[in-house]
Amino acid sequence: MLNYSFLIFSVVVFIFNSGEGCSISGFDCGDGQCIPGSWQCDREVDCNNGADEKLCNVGGDICRYNQVKCNSTNECIFTHWQCDGEEDCPDGEDEVNCLARACPFGRFSCSLSKVECIPQSWRCDGDLDCSSGDDELDCNVLNQCTSHEFQCDSRECILNTWRCDGDLDCSDGTDEVNCTP
Repeated sequence: MLNYSFLIFSVVVFIFNSGEGCSISGFDCGDGQCIPGSWQCDREVDCNNGADEKLCNVGGDICRYNQVKCNSTNECIFTHWQCDGEEDCPDGEDEVNCLARACPFGRFSCSLSKVECIPQSWRCDGDLDCSSGDDELDCNVLNQCTSHEFQCDSRECILNTWRCDGDLDCSDGTDEVNCTP
C-alpha cells in the first residue's frame, strides 16, 4: 500500500527544493540538476538519479491532468499522443477508433482511414514512409525540380551544384553518374 505521508513529505520537500536552483517552470532532480518541467513523467529518465520518472503513475490508476491511461498496462501516456499515428500503448489502443483528421502544416497525410502524418519532405523521396505506401504514389507529376536543381532517377531534387561533386547526394547515386573529371 502506498505510504501517503511519505508522498506528502516528498511533495513538500520538492516544493522547498525546487526554488533553490531551478526556474519556476523547471524540475529539481534533487541532486543539483535541473531539467525543464515538461520532461517530468515523460517516460524518459532525464535526471541522473531518475527522480523525474518517480511517482509519476501513483497507485496505477491516476494519471496526470495531461495524460490518459493505457488499459492493458495502466501506463500513462500524454493525451496528445492519442491518434497521432504512432502506437504508444503496448497494444496500440491509443490509435484505435481515431477519426480521420488533417495533418498539421508541413506534414503529409498518408491515408484518410488512419491518422498517419509524415514530413512533407519525405513525399516522393523514393522511400516508402507511409505504411500504405501513399507517399510514393503519383510522384512523377509532383516532383518537378526547379531550374537550379538536378532530378535524380529516384525522383529527388538536389541542387545543381551538388551534381558531380564527388558526394552521393541522390539516394540512388545518379548525381555522380556520367561525370567528367
